[in-house]
Amino acid sequence: MTETAAPPHNSLAGAIIEVARLLENDPASAGERALAILKKAPGQKDALALLVAARCLNHDPDGARETLQAMAQAMPKLAALQYELGRLLQEIGESDAAVATLSRAVEIEPLHAGGWRDLAEALVEAGRRRESARAYAKFLELSTSDLQRLESAAAADKGHLPEAEATLRAWLQKHPTDAFALQLLGSVYLRLARYEEAAEQLSKALELAPDYTAARFNLAGTFVYRGDWQGALETAGELLQHDPDDIRYLDLRAFSLLRLGELAAAATAYEALLAKRPNAESWKTYGQTLKAMGRTEEAIAAYRQAVALRATYGLAYWCLAELKTFRFEPDEIEAMKQALEVKDTSPRNRALIFFALGRAYEDARAYEDSFEQFRVANATVRTFVKHSPEQRANFVQRSKAVFTPEYFRARSDWGTPGTGPIFIVGLPRSGSTLIEQILASHSRVEATSELQILESVIRELPRGEHRRPYPELMQDLPAGGVERAGEDYLRRTLPYRKLNRPFFIDKMPNNFSYLGTILTALPKAKIIDARRHPLGGGFAIFKHYFVDAYTYAFDLADIGRYYRQYVELMAHFDRVQPGRVHRVIYENMVADPEREIRKLLDYCGLPFEAACLKFYESGRAVLTPSAEQVRRPVYSEAAELWRRYERWLDPLKSTLGDVLDQYPEAPDFTQSVQPVHWGVPRPILWKGTGA
Repeated sequence: MTETAAPPHNSLAGAIIEVARLLENDPASAGERALAILKKAPGQKDALALLVAARCLNHDPDGARETLQAMAQAMPKLAALQYELGRLLQEIGESDAAVATLSRAVEIEPLHAGGWRDLAEALVEAGRRRESARAYAKFLELSTSDLQRLESAAAADKGHLPEAEATLRAWLQKHPTDAFALQLLGSVYLRLARYEEAAEQLSKALELAPDYTAARFNLAGTFVYRGDWQGALETAGELLQHDPDDIRYLDLRAFSLLRLGELAAAATAYEALLAKRPNAESWKTYGQTLKAMGRTEEAIAAYRQAVALRATYGLAYWCLAELKTFRFEPDEIEAMKQALEVKDTSPRNRALIFFALGRAYEDARAYEDSFEQFRVANATVRTFVKHSPEQRANFVQRSKAVFTPEYFRARSDWGTPGTGPIFIVGLPRSGSTLIEQILASHSRVEATSELQILESVIRELPRGEHRRPYPELMQDLPAGGVERAGEDYLRRTLPYRKLNRPFFIDKMPNNFSYLGTILTALPKAKIIDARRHPLGGGFAIFKHYFVDAYTYAFDLADIGRYYRQYVELMAHFDRVQPGRVHRVIYENMVADPEREIRKLLDYCGLPFEAACLKFYESGRAVLTPSAEQVRRPVYSEAAELWRRYERWLDPLKSTLGDVLDQYPEAPDFTQSVQPVHWGVPRPILWKGTGA
């Protein structure tokens, strides 16, 4: 402690610090000063401890005992005096006297944790083990108050987590090597979605205690939420070395394999997991794995197993509803209705069941009933998922202000020289999986998945001294930082690239929000904007459950606003970086696939290959909801289905405004038949606006 930082010498704390400094080199003086303090502050526990230490270092324990006994006689109700005297008696081997004195200390002050601890030790020395056990139990009961306080803070509801953070940080200021507190702080950050900070605290805990499995499991959680599935898989392996039968670790390993596209290994892992714990969640995810592998009938059986184990498990019903070739049996529809009557069915499960019923009624062509189910489903989600259109509008305006022609001119030669990524961006349900499947049928292109990597890289960019958020931080990032971001992105994609092909696809739709970074850090990347009719695409979003990934997706008016903001941002990049983005209009792809596929391949710099026209014959795994659809030829009914619901889409039309009028005129599917290579077309739905 520096001279300026020390408490003033005339304060009690300052005086005690001075005694502590004297203790080793001049115990006699330390003892005298401790006595002087005790005259001013009788029974002060730190001064008493220093007095005893000074007398013992000065080889005068008997003098210390006499002094304390005289004080205790004069002040018999001071627990601190009895405590220090009891400790001294124990040290000099007078166990019976120590027991009596320490017993008086805890009788005077029943919450004196140290007194109970030392009494327990003195009772052991006196051969009174049963009484010692009771005293030690009392010590543990009292000494865990700090622990309970920290645990209670970390377990608080989300609204009180900032206070929990402050409590834990204050504790760690005093106890920086408390691995348990570091783990608790990491778990708080995990709940606050501050994943980098969570990983930092959990890594510190593991440096101190490498076998701390709770900290390592929470660290795996940071990898999961950041989309680092390779990190999650490696951590699962480390955890399984400690406990190869722990269900949580087996589940983490299986799901990480699934997200990495290691589907055969994931299926095997889920089969092993289900042999140990046949629960609904594992059956559901096993079904998703089978679906991605094209084993649809087995996937259906797995989803049904999940429902059999939990009748109100909405996600399993929704997984069944997503299957394009599946139709609910009447008894399954009745079971869903009954599940909605169960009072403790959670809002999320209720929403999912409503979504599934909406799909069931759609398959029965009962469109009014279908829309009502979708409406109630979305209204239910709105009770626990909130969206701020103003916040999104603000982000778009800020992005336009940052990514100007001047910005790109100043950085024209920045970024990584690495090649390979093909980004497919846009809104979900706009044909992105179709485009992915077409490109992945090319011999030089590999599909990965909807990677969370770009957003994670951006989240971890250095904020600089001004701590500016994205996108403004891109203005502060130097050339080296921009290049490192591009290289970091490419490095993190490697675990997902299994075929060693020159190009790979990143199909995360929301990457359009980070187009400025792609154009700067990955200048050789190809960018494809998958766009669909605002009403067709908007309604497709409305009738699909997106977990919490797209907060705007659960209200028709919000979807319309978001679509406008998306169009506005993409138009901005078309102006400031003309020609860098290739747009694919879904309806045009359906109407004249060969023409659109040739244009797409030309943009990507790829030679034409006939396999791209027969993309549906590809046997590759598909993890997104459109897995089944892209294994069949595309028919115009998929593009036109929204017209059956148009009478109920006024809120969507209202917020779309002129964007709806400006959309490229869709082909008239009632007047055309698809080319032969798309297969024999199914019956065309009527193009009218009624049911």
